[in-house]
Amino acid sequence: MKLIFSETQNNVIDKIWVFGIILFSLSMLLYYLEVFTPNTFIFIQIWRVLFWFLNTLILSWYFYKNNKIKTGIILQLLSIPYFFKNDVSFLLDYNFTHYLYDFTWYKSSYIYKIINFLSLIVPFLYFVKHYFALENFNVSKKTKWLFPILITILLLNVIDIEVENTFGNFTFLNFNEPYMQDIFITVMEFINTFKILFGLIGFFYITNRFGGIKSIRKPIDEQFIDTKFFKWGFIISFFLLILTLLNLAQSIFTISIFSSKFDLSEVIKLVSNYFLLLYSGRFLGNLIQFRGYSLKKYFGIINVFTLIPIFNIFSFLVLLLTKRAENVTQYFLNLKKNKKLHLALYCLLLTAFLIYEYFTSEVKAINDLIKIPVFILAILLVAYYKIMTKIVPFAVVLFLYFEDVKHFFDFTEGYLIFFKDKIFSFLWLSSFGVFILYYVLYYVLHKSFYVEYPNSKNEENATVNIDKFN
Repeated sequence: MKLIFSETQNNVIDKIWVFGIILFSLSMLLYYLEVFTPNTFIFIQIWRVLFWFLNTLILSWYFYKNNKIKTGIILQLLSIPYFFKNDVSFLLDYNFTHYLYDFTWYKSSYIYKIINFLSLIVPFLYFVKHYFALENFNVSKKTKWLFPILITILLLNVIDIEVENTFGNFTFLNFNEPYMQDIFITVMEFINTFKILFGLIGFFYITNRFGGIKSIRKPIDEQFIDTKFFKWGFIISFFLLILTLLNLAQSIFTISIFSSKFDLSEVIKLVSNYFLLLYSGRFLGNLIQFRGYSLKKYFGIINVFTLIPIFNIFSFLVLLLTKRAENVTQYFLNLKKNKKLHLALYCLLLTAFLIYEYFTSEVKAINDLIKIPVFILAILLVAYYKIMTKIVPFAVVLFLYFEDVKHFFDFTEGYLIFFKDKIFSFLWLSSFGVFILYYVLYYVLHKSFYVEYPNSKNEENATVNIDKFN
């Protein structure tokens, strides 16, 4: 099994609390400069330079901790144009406008778009190139060309580079006492520092997993999952799933409400959130399935709770602390009975929840009760057939949101208006996210219940498969 973290990654993780103190101190200094200094040119520029240094340090720190000082400095320097892209665009437009306007197709906005694209892509590709060179991943030829693309969009979730008024987002809050605002911002920046550190560790973990697999579609090879691997994998994949959902909601809201024009960085962040949601969900599903195979025990409904915050602590502890069963024959003999029992219990709990939801709802609709047979049929299908993970989630979404989806495919207004008003609207971007979310949900449910039974025809294959987890 590939190591949890490489030696170069551990160089960063071992003393990551030091990095956390640096990030928190810089963020509080930014707050001090913005709130307690005059709104003059000098202080504005000091704030912008410090903001650039803080955000670029998040990725450069990896190279500094591994004695690649030159690489880290170059990465920070390459990032300067992005954090000052408005100034660079204005400077170029001002000095070259009399040359460029000879071309009838030219518009001033083109310079900004080009600078925005290049200043975003160049430093990230530089990081990817040197990061992979230092990690020395031994990946397959099939996935090697995908790595720079996937890792680049993953990086956009590690740091949230927004060159705007950071603390202005909280102006809607009114504090009776000035010091209450200071306390609130301090707490928020403390939480944000943890988010960045956790995102960085998660990034190391995911890339290390990429380095040991042969297919992007399978985030974990079929292998024995020991306690250490499971502990890290569960914690990181679950919290990555939650953070991705929050980032996805923020990206959809930002694009739909505040973006008056096409913003490449926002769209890439949106795509990366979709990808991370899929990847972290598939990783978590495979992890709990293979953990059960490794322990030679059927956990069924216990696995289901892995997606529910607070309740998943119980699932985590059970899967972490359960001892491995040595009697494989007994494991196979009880599979059918255990599966039916766990599915029956799941359907009973689901029915009770939906009935409770119906009677406690102020507005009662018959569709709320129709959900019961639909959801029961859905779980039975994904529990017994692999192919159903590609059909059931989308069928369920269509059932729940049929009227909205029907309007989605209304092309009577024309294709251009369709893409402008619907594809990049809050309703439809979020609808696409709902499809992915339901896919992840039913994929984890499938992995929670699905097992292959040995019989006279496939007993030899079943034995070979289970031997992978010894």
